[in-house]
Amino acid sequence: MRPRMRALRSFVVPALLASALLSACTNNNTPSDSKSSTPASTPASTSTSPSSSGPPGDYTYENAGVIASVKYAPDKSTLTVTNHSGAEIPAPGIYMLDARDGHRIAGTVDNSVPVQTGTSKDFNVTFAQQVDEANVGLMILLIGHANYGAFVPPTAK
Repeated sequence: MRPRMRALRSFVVPALLASALLSACTNNNTPSDSKSSTPASTPASTSTSPSSSGPPGDYTYENAGVIASVKYAPDKSTLTVTNHSGAEIPAPGIYMLDARDGHRIAGTVDNSVPVQTGTSKDFNVTFAQQVDEANVGLMILLIGHANYGAFVPPTAK
């Protein structure tokens, strides 16, 4: 019975985490109806956004000594990668998911080169499709061809 529970747990926990992350990408605001005298229900507060270590408006990523931020603009963005990992990291890349339908939008990192340990590099980024910031679902950092994970979106202030 133990291996079955372990298998179930290894599926359920990531599924719950994924659903929590995806639900954070939707707008749950409902329009108020001025004709209604009593609300049907009060939505629970879902303010679980992590604090960003970068400037407001930047997407941030930090893991295993690699710190990256994206200053997003629909026509031209800037990716800054700082390497404190203790080893050279391969050339960075990026892509995003459109929040409306989840399709992948390729990003092009101009003059992408490996980042030496203890250094920081800025790269210009353009995306195959221009998307308003409100429709950016996730931005994903690539190191070489490996998916390193999602950036934390900017927090509203």
